[in-house]
Amino acid sequence: MDKDGLDLGGHGGLLDELNVCISFLTRVPVIVFIGSDGGAVAGASRFFPVVGAGVGASGALILMIFIGLGLPAAASSLLALGAMALLTGGLHEDGLADSFDGLGAGKTREETLEIMRDSRIGTYGVLGLIFTVGLRWAGLAALVAVDWWAGALTLIAAASLSRGMLPALMRHVPPARTDGLSAGAGIPEFDRVALAALIGAAIAILCLGFGLGILVVGVGGGLAALFAYWAFRRIGGQTGDILGAAQQIVETGIFLTSAAILA
Repeated sequence: MDKDGLDLGGHGGLLDELNVCISFLTRVPVIVFIGSDGGAVAGASRFFPVVGAGVGASGALILMIFIGLGLPAAASSLLALGAMALLTGGLHEDGLADSFDGLGAGKTREETLEIMRDSRIGTYGVLGLIFTVGLRWAGLAALVAVDWWAGALTLIAAASLSRGMLPALMRHVPPARTDGLSAGAGIPEFDRVALAALIGAAIAILCLGFGLGILVVGVGGGLAALFAYWAFRRIGGQTGDILGAAQQIVETGIFLTSAAILA
């Protein structure tokens, strides 16, 4: 998961922090008025779920447009997921592919990290993308076939909550490298971590209702913790790729949980 050209400067105002998150998590062009002492992403990470909700809302809009044009649920769902990937530049998908390549093929910590740094995609990365994209597509399509509005709201909830959990991984799982995206992003303060998690959970509950919202928070948190633990055992911490993979895994779990309950 790589973001070139982003000024990882110091803390700014609320608008600056929001712009940092937009620049970091999407391809939307913004102007970031911040300093240059490092840690801007960590300081701004409380807005991760807000930007995630915007990404999900964009996918929901595409979904509703194509459903309104009469396209089948499966086609509309895939187009919505594709629109979200285009908006983020495939940032998290790239992280998942690199993580699966490294964790799948690497035999030692050093070899795993070296494979993850390689921009070329291997067998494990391809399989990881096929399964996660396929599962998200299947879950969303099942929801849309029953109730397109439930599918649209799940897009927003999943995109927001999955990104709202990333600051906790950034804080509680040490960087596996001294350089790279994760190390440069900094370590979020506890208040940033707590607020990001609360905003993501609140958006999920607002979109899905209290019962299902609490369930997907538990499922998402469990998946994030298990994947982070696996990464820690293998490479001693997290990287930008690991964070991207965690987002994709959590989002997949939310889609499948919602489909199991609502579809």
